[in-house]
Amino acid sequence: MGRWTERRALYNEDDETFDPYLSLDVNEYLIEHYPMLSLKSRRSVWSSCQNDDDFDYSSIEHQINQRVRKLAVKNMSIQLPPNEQVMVDLVRKYLEISWEDVPADDYDDLVDVLIDGLDALVEEYYEEDEEEETEE
Repeated sequence: MGRWTERRALYNEDDETFDPYLSLDVNEYLIEHYPMLSLKSRRSVWSSCQNDDDFDYSSIEHQINQRVRKLAVKNMSIQLPPNEQVMVDLVRKYLEISWEDVPADDYDDLVDVLIDGLDALVEEYYEEDEEEETEE
């Protein structure tokens, strides 16, 4: 364990409210959303998720990143990684220049929506490229 990891563990050791983990009960999720699945099928699903080294957590990470961006826009003392800060600043500037009628109070939400939209478009673009390559 690294020096910083040990320090964080010691700092939070006595705080009973500190729980940095997000969890999802896959069984309960499947029961709620797919009530016709048998226990055997549900086990198969959660087992395949748990044992898949390539399981995609990106949507969860994406949602966490959104929360950080929203918080950073409201609290200027929070420093985003340089590439994200540049993106937030560019999109904000774009809104100021191109959309004069948009109230400044709406910028925070719009910045997030626009960055998400750009990310989705880039992902879609590359997914289409991959599909075309596999078809050839």
